[in-house]
Amino acid sequence: MAYKCCKPKQWCLGLNQKGKQMKFVKSYGGRDKYYSTKYKKDMAEDCVIRAIVHATNIDYMQVFKRLTEISLETGFYPNDRRTYGVYLKELGWVKRKPMRKSNGRLYRLREIKCDRDLIVHTRRHLTYVNGDNFDMTLYDTWNCSYKIANSYWENVGDYK
Repeated sequence: MAYKCCKPKQWCLGLNQKGKQMKFVKSYGGRDKYYSTKYKKDMAEDCVIRAIVHATNIDYMQVFKRLTEISLETGFYPNDRRTYGVYLKELGWVKRKPMRKSNGRLYRLREIKCDRDLIVHTRRHLTYVNGDNFDMTLYDTWNCSYKIANSYWENVGDYK
C-alpha cells in the first residue's frame, strides 16, 4: 500500500501493517504522583495535561500550572483548544490538518504509521502517540485507538 506523505516535512503516514496492532501503554502522565488514581471516581478530565506531559517529559504539575495561567489570560478552560494551542506553540509544536486516506476519509488512530511523536486530537479527546521508528505506541489512561484521528500536533521545537 502506498503511503501518503506530508509536504512540509516529507515523513510518511499510512496504514499500519496488517495484523500489527498499535501498542497501548496505560499511563496517568504523572498525575498519580500528586493525586489518587486508584478508583474510577478519581478520574479527571485531564487528557490535555497527560498528552502534553507524555510528549514533552515536563512534570505534570508544571504543565497543569502553565495551562492554568494561560487559561486565566485567555478566559477559556485549560482543556480548551484555544488554551492548550497557545501552550503547545510556546513549546514549539505545530498544528496540522487531519490526515486523510486516498478516498478522502480520515484515519483511525490505530491506522497511523509515522516516525515521529504526535499529539492527536480525536472527538472530545487529546492523546499522545509515540512514533519511534514506525513502532506506534499510544500512551493514555484508556485505549482510544479505534477513534478517528482529527487534527494533530507535531514537534518542530528543540525542548528534548
